[in-house]
Amino acid sequence: MRHYGTIAHWNEARKFGAILEEYSQKEVFAPLAAFDRTDPPPTVGERVSFEMTVGRRNRDEAADIRYMDRFADEEEDGFQAEASDSIKKTALTAFIAGLIAFGGYYGYHYVAENSGKIIPHQQNEVIVKQVAEQIHADRQAWKAAVSGSGHGKAVKTESQPQEKAKADDSIGGRIMQLFNKEESRYKEESHYKEESHYKEESRYKEESRYKCDGRQYCSEMTSLDEARYFVKHCPNTKMDGDHDGEPCESDSRWR
Repeated sequence: MRHYGTIAHWNEARKFGAILEEYSQKEVFAPLAAFDRTDPPPTVGERVSFEMTVGRRNRDEAADIRYMDRFADEEEDGFQAEASDSIKKTALTAFIAGLIAFGGYYGYHYVAENSGKIIPHQQNEVIVKQVAEQIHADRQAWKAAVSGSGHGKAVKTESQPQEKAKADDSIGGRIMQLFNKEESRYKEESHYKEESHYKEESRYKEESRYKCDGRQYCSEMTSLDEARYFVKHCPNTKMDGDHDGEPCESDSRWR
């Protein structure tokens, strides 16, 4: 059974005192070793709860003494400290989140504003340049058409649509000329490539059909093409006396 009371006396030098039991108003011996906490030491007037036991001198002594108000104060202080730490952590977290949000908002708008300034501006420059070039080309074509039809004289207003149509025809004609010229050039290049390929193929066939084997005279040749090959590719031949590149001119087999 637990009892309740207040510390009536305390001798710090001898480490013991007395508790006044509130129900019986009887003082009970209280040694320091019976307290659940010894630091700081007990103070007169503090409320405690305790168990009653019989000591070595067969007198009532307090055991398992516990502070009633001190524990509540410490618990409250601990709660306040914990609450303070929680508030500090929450505030720090909110501050960091605010910085991140502000940085993201500013960065997004910075990119959006600069993108809106740079990209459309570059696109506008390209469009303006293309339109200016087209207007200049149309103007030059129209002037050329007007000067060609009027021989330098003023043109009446009602004839301007006709002159504009002539200018359009002139532009179309020049485009067709350029197209035809490019097509002709392409055909010439293709023909040249085909002809070069044919010549190369013929040369390869000729070289693979004939071979220098030491023969030198027309009587040793089997055809005029073979004689021509030998004169052109083989050393020490005796078939082109006048050195005009045409061998065996007196051979009746091929004349």
